[in-house]
Amino acid sequence: MPILIADSNFLQKSALREYLATSRSNRIAIAEEVLVEMHKREPALTVGKSFEIVRIYPAQVVVLRGVTSIYGLPITSALDARRLIDKRQTTGFAQWYDDVLQSHENEVMSQFLASAEKQAQAQIEKIAATVQYIQPVFRNMKKRFNKDELEQLRKRVPYNDDTQRKLIDIMYAVSRALFINTNVPEHQYPKLNFHAFGYFIFRYAMCMTLLYTRWVHHGNLSDNTDKLVNHVMDMHLAALGTFFGGVLSDDEMLIDVHREARWLLRAAGKAFLG
Repeated sequence: MPILIADSNFLQKSALREYLATSRSNRIAIAEEVLVEMHKREPALTVGKSFEIVRIYPAQVVVLRGVTSIYGLPITSALDARRLIDKRQTTGFAQWYDDVLQSHENEVMSQFLASAEKQAQAQIEKIAATVQYIQPVFRNMKKRFNKDELEQLRKRVPYNDDTQRKLIDIMYAVSRALFINTNVPEHQYPKLNFHAFGYFIFRYAMCMTLLYTRWVHHGNLSDNTDKLVNHVMDMHLAALGTFFGGVLSDDEMLIDVHREARWLLRAAGKAFLG
């Protein structure tokens, strides 16, 4: 019974309707990042449009808990992955959507959406405050590679052993920094390097490292804050998708990074994949 992570843009695509209509076993997961994006501006209107298709198939929609709740938890099985599902929000999805549509007549829901909009904007601002460091961090990463190695990254030809080793070292370094900066208790850190494969934080660090290789290949990312925020949120979805059946998106960068992350985790031979 596949569960795919849907990004906000794909929710309004006819391809989503086709996917859900093909089989009752086909399900989608709504991540917190997607809900935040929907609530940042005119949530009643945005939610109404975004979930119009999936409202027809409420039994095929699951809502996920925020990733902060799993920072210190390894996910090593399908059972662990299912624990990412927020049962209360999933069960109440259809009623919540209907209430949102009627929010103009419901003062309580109207106030709730106003509060949710402020919270979403605060979360976006928090991410925006950190994304300015992406370009400098990527430029610092670049110094680790010699001319030949950078040429491999630019041309996206098969990497030699040294290049692969440096990229893996970066993944672990970014992961360690994230464990510290997100205040995960030290006793919840992975005990061994290969244990890290089961943690969302490591998989997100992996996706950010893969994003870095695209940065080298395509040239610098845009300095536009909104675009950088979108990249960060997309890498969250790419990492989350590895715990489920994949991602539903038309974003080429998101799809590309997600596929390579799955390939690397599968090649490692010790990581659970949804």
